Amino acid sequence: MTLIWTLVAIFAFCWVLWRVSVHYDLRARRASLRGRVVWVTGASSGIGRALAFRLAVFYGARVVVSARRVELLESLAAQVSEALAGKATASTDTREMDKPAVVIEPVNLRASGNELDHVLQRVLQLGVSVVILNAGVNQNGCLFVDTSLDTLREVLETNLWAPARILHRLLRELLSAPNEPTKASGHNCSVDVNRTRSRARKSKPSPSSSGIPEHRARLKIVDAFRDLLQTKIPASCRPSDQQASTKDIIASAPNESSALVENLDVVVVSSLAAYRALPGGALYGATKAALNYLTESLRMELRIAGDHRVRLVTVCPGFVDTPAIAHQRHWKPCCLSPDAAADHIIWALLRRGDHYGFPWIMDHIVMAVAVWIPTRVYRWIMAKSWRPPASAESAVCTIHHGSAHVEH
Repeated sequence: MTLIWTLVAIFAFCWVLWRVSVHYDLRARRASLRGRVVWVTGASSGIGRALAFRLAVFYGARVVVSARRVELLESLAAQVSEALAGKATASTDTREMDKPAVVIEPVNLRASGNELDHVLQRVLQLGVSVVILNAGVNQNGCLFVDTSLDTLREVLETNLWAPARILHRLLRELLSAPNEPTKASGHNCSVDVNRTRSRARKSKPSPSSSGIPEHRARLKIVDAFRDLLQTKIPASCRPSDQQASTKDIIASAPNESSALVENLDVVVVSSLAAYRALPGGALYGATKAALNYLTESLRMELRIAGDHRVRLVTVCPGFVDTPAIAHQRHWKPCCLSPDAAADHIIWALLRRGDHYGFPWIMDHIVMAVAVWIPTRVYRWIMAKSWRPPASAESAVCTIHHGSAHVEH
């Protein structure tokens, strides 16, 4: 019995030590978002709106918001300005006060021609370093045969075609820039810490123009521990001197056709529905599964190309309480609020993994069990649990525009 209690005490001590280290490491990495330009699609409502608000107000990022409904984007910008004005620590924000916290770039992801390309060009000129591809629609929970062709096309174009176009353009813009040979490491962004420090000593930027966060001393301590353990901090997870000098170059050359920073973080919002098929979500789940496949293939291609400047993160939420799923009558376990979902996505951005599903119980238990259930049993359970949506008053279901993004 004594041995058991000893093992429990050792386990508890290790867990507490791990949680403390994660807490301080996360605080240091939170500072790395301050002053960075983040582009969020589907920001008019739901998860996208919560993401834009929290990134601008709580993390000090400069957020570029895109969606179709301009009036909702304008109300979001006003809400962010109000919140920043009311913060007691707003005066200590390292972001330039003459620049707006929220930049509105309206876009219709289904637009033909060069409209999306023009928006991408303007976003690149702002020096974007984080892209969150959040926009998406669902098929209203209706059966495939009951869904209109217009809805099927919109789901395909919004959930798959638009992210593929954006990723294609971003990767071409970044990979066309000269890539200095870097030493491959276990991290996604492998910029050598010692090389970055030597460049910093040579350039000696002034404290007023470097844009380094106020947690610089804490980051140096983290650097020292990482060097002791023979590891490297991903350049996208901390505000290095190299990134700061890149921002200075961007500010001095606003007419450049592309102002991408050296490292780019791309968060692709998928869904737990991609893990296994669900009735009433044939096309929605298929597009999300395709996004998972797309991002995983791109990671392999970037590794083959030897380019470690792009970090692709796939986020798979479960049920999120938005108007787009309010009409669905089936069971929605572990349903989260948009604010809670936004916190999970930001955490996925700050951590080092390539894939993140939430809530934990849905990703690691429910969906893990669902994958191993025999096919016949799974089909029987899904057929018994499915209920037609409450809003299905006609034989043909159309798309629901109540939320910019909805998770299944």
